[in-house]
Amino acid sequence: MNLLLRFRRGSPALAGLLCACSAETYSPDTDGGHSHDDEHTDNAAVMLTTHESTNLYVLDHDSGTFATSGHNAGTNAAQFSPASDGLTTAIMAANIVLFVGLVEHEEHEEHEEHEEHEEHEDSHYELEFSSLTSSGNQVSAAFGHFGVLANSAKTAITPFSEVVEATEFETTISQSGQTAPAVLLDEASSTYLLFNGTQAQVYQNQVALGITLDCQQLHALLDLEDTLVLACDNHLSSLNQHDDTWQFTAIDTELTNIASLQWATQHDEAFAFIPGTQQLFALHLHDDATALEPLNTAQPLSGNLCAIDLAGESLITLTDTAKVTGLHAGDDEETPFSTAFRITLDETLSPINCDQLLMATNSSNAMIADNSIGKLYSIELDDALTHIHERFPLPAGQTAADLTVLAPQQAGDDHDHEH
Repeated sequence: MNLLLRFRRGSPALAGLLCACSAETYSPDTDGGHSHDDEHTDNAAVMLTTHESTNLYVLDHDSGTFATSGHNAGTNAAQFSPASDGLTTAIMAANIVLFVGLVEHEEHEEHEEHEEHEEHEDSHYELEFSSLTSSGNQVSAAFGHFGVLANSAKTAITPFSEVVEATEFETTISQSGQTAPAVLLDEASSTYLLFNGTQAQVYQNQVALGITLDCQQLHALLDLEDTLVLACDNHLSSLNQHDDTWQFTAIDTELTNIASLQWATQHDEAFAFIPGTQQLFALHLHDDATALEPLNTAQPLSGNLCAIDLAGESLITLTDTAKVTGLHAGDDEETPFSTAFRITLDETLSPINCDQLLMATNSSNAMIADNSIGKLYSIELDDALTHIHERFPLPAGQTAADLTVLAPQQAGDDHDHEH
């Protein structure tokens, strides 16, 4: 199957509504100037925002440069809210939310070969965009849906799979006093999680079920398949369904500075770290023991942690010594993580301030932006064969604020990716 990535650029339409907008289509030539080995990177859409501009930039694999997508991120230094499907993301700014989806389109070709009629089916991926005017400034991605807190009395909900096609949000959760986007837990029963600045509460058809969690400040919301993990105030809790009843479960941890944690999630896995330290943690979710515990590594980390992410079976770490390390789990939780590979960002000076670095991954690549040299490293992940594949210039005169990668799953990859 020959996969081509095309960037579809849009123009405004259906003003005031969530709209699928499209105009010209841009198609990198993956057969000219790129080898077969490049296909997995060409199928990935690499996007970034910058501190100096409201532009949304997309990496053009054909030219090796970043181009403006034709869509406005709404504010300088806009942040991505990627979905766990690895194919969609939201960008929330003042008065607008921009959705971006990497959508597969199938093509049918017929030709004759050796006087026999054959039909070939190819597919390509296109970036598609949609936007919604909103008075809010918060967006979440959990349980298959984006939630946009339009104001303190309304969260608008739409599925990941429909954001670039729908002309309006699928449903609205209307209730006064909301301080964070509500989460749709179960669409069939109209069950949702509401945040009111004091507690997180489970509701069904606008009726509180008495299932509550103290939560004045929500620091993080993790989407782990059928489980939500909430970092609230100075504690961690999970929320899932047992025998048709939703319940919160406290997650054991000795940490008191929960707000300082940064997270990487994939499928049902979650890891955390404290930036500028060597403190790395693994989240273990079990019926009999739920805990956030220090991650045991067979070899020491190469410096203080700047970023972590998950790629396939590897936990990728980036440190202030300009080292990129891939860690693999042992056979059980008691076995230390082993080092599968470690490479150096060869043009980056060490030590480097972590504020200069950004990282995002898919199952086979790590993309690392280094603002200190104005370049993006594309690293091909293959355990002992891991290497820097290419280096791309960042947009001229710009410093990257956030970075994300949208990519289709590769064959045999049963994990969803989240940045």
